Amino acid sequence: MKDLITRLEQVTEGSRDLDVEIVWALGHTNEIPHYTTSLDAKLPGENIRGVSAPAPGEGWEGTWREFWEAWHCNEDGKYFLGKGHTEALARRGAALKARE
Repeated sequence: MKDLITRLEQVTEGSRDLDVEIVWALGHTNEIPHYTTSLDAKLPGENIRGVSAPAPGEGWEGTWREFWEAWHCNEDGKYFLGKGHTEALARRGAALKARE
C-alpha cells in the first residue's frame, strides 16, 4: 500500500491503471470506480475533512504549497494528510494512508 500511496503523490494525473491498483489494494474485484480522476468516486469509509489547493504565494502555515492537500479523519479522530497533483489524488491518498 505504501508504494501505491507514493505513486499517487508523484503522478501528475490519475489513470485507470491506478484505479485498478486501488481496487486490488482494497480487496475488491467488482466495479472499478474512477478513483484517481473523479471527486465523486470516494473510497469506502473515506472521510475527508479539509482540502487545500496549491498556493502560488504563501500558504496558511507560511509555506508555499505545490500540491493539493486533503485531510482524512478516521473514527478515532486521527487525521491523515494526502498530497497530490490533483484534488482526487490527494483525497484518495489521504484515505489510503488511514487504511495502512
